[in-house]
Amino acid sequence: MRAWMKKHHVIMRLTSLLIAMFLWFYVIYQENPEKTVSFSDVPVRLLNEETLKNRYSLRVVGEDEITVTVKLSGTFSRLENLSASDLRVTADLGKITEPGTYTLSYDIAAVDGVTVVERSPDITVVVDEQITLELPVNVSISGTLSDGLVADLAIVDPVTVRVSGLRAELSGAASAQVTVSASELTGSFSSDMAYVVLDETGKPVQAESMEYIDETVHVEIPVYRERTVPLRMDIVYGNAATEDNTVVSLSQDSVTVYGDIDTVDALNEIVLDTVDVSSFTGEYHSEYPIKLPDGVWLRGEEDTVSVDITYTNLETRQVVVTDIRIVNIPLRYNVKADTAEVYVTVRGTPEQLDALVSGDIAVQADLTDLTLINGMQKVPAEVVLGENVSDLGIFGDYSIVIYSEKLSGTMLFN
Repeated sequence: MRAWMKKHHVIMRLTSLLIAMFLWFYVIYQENPEKTVSFSDVPVRLLNEETLKNRYSLRVVGEDEITVTVKLSGTFSRLENLSASDLRVTADLGKITEPGTYTLSYDIAAVDGVTVVERSPDITVVVDEQITLELPVNVSISGTLSDGLVADLAIVDPVTVRVSGLRAELSGAASAQVTVSASELTGSFSSDMAYVVLDETGKPVQAESMEYIDETVHVEIPVYRERTVPLRMDIVYGNAATEDNTVVSLSQDSVTVYGDIDTVDALNEIVLDTVDVSSFTGEYHSEYPIKLPDGVWLRGEEDTVSVDITYTNLETRQVVVTDIRIVNIPLRYNVKADTAEVYVTVRGTPEQLDALVSGDIAVQADLTDLTLINGMQKVPAEVVLGENVSDLGIFGDYSIVIYSEKLSGTMLFN
């Protein structure tokens, strides 16, 4: 008996469920009762934004999407499959002509047979002026260049860039900055680069509305080698002036140069000029320009060098020479010297000059290839040094006067 009741109890339950479902479907689909439903976060579409921007240079502040909550009323069948995406909410900006804060009415378009019974919140927008700024571009190098490398002034194209955005956000913008890492400057640099807008204190401007009209700038940075290079004079020694007794003084021994990396690396010294100290007596002073290879420049220094040449333990004197000689006299000529003495400029140590004796120095005229005339004539002569004074220096050009006579017989001058 108990088993029979248990079995029929389950059947009664199933029957009740079926009857309830039938009644629910009947009420819903036959009676179709009224109901309400709420949709939150329904997006609002702003109309005439482009007109606001193009005609009045105005723009809505903020990038966040505007949403509202809508409560609808309608029959069950109308609302059963309705979602927020089926709703079209619009607010018109067409009547706004100047910056300010505005509360906007908005329209809600829903399906037929559905009524909007509640909406919230009110829509408030802030409208600001859209401005365009032209900002100067600065280039900053971050970090330290490798030893011996220096960066010249950056070349930027264009030198100014244009950005646009809301006045309230861009009012503090003062400049645009491009930052180049020193690690990239191993040679001359060239690249198109983005920039950051800075305020007057050098801090980045945070502006969600900012648009970069000029997105990049072209940056070129010449990178040079800088080093100190010694200066030198080439000296030709002679006439008793030697490396040991000649003192060459420069107003500066070296200069700092910069320029093309390979050219500067190959520049081990700078030779100012060549001076032949055997060609003059006394001390020497002159100014010489510093000559550099193409693509190399001086780093803020004088471009000329003063050169002074002096001597230690070296003197110049005039010596009277009475040993006058004539060699290679042509046949059938009698020739004698009319010059009795010649003043010769001699350079040497004081000890050498003090020790000179007659016969150490002679003045000699060589008549080879000379055309002689009867009578007096001047002929070139040279100074001849004895073996014991051969390291003396001799300066000047010399000549003597001779008397010559062409002989018709065998008569000769005594």
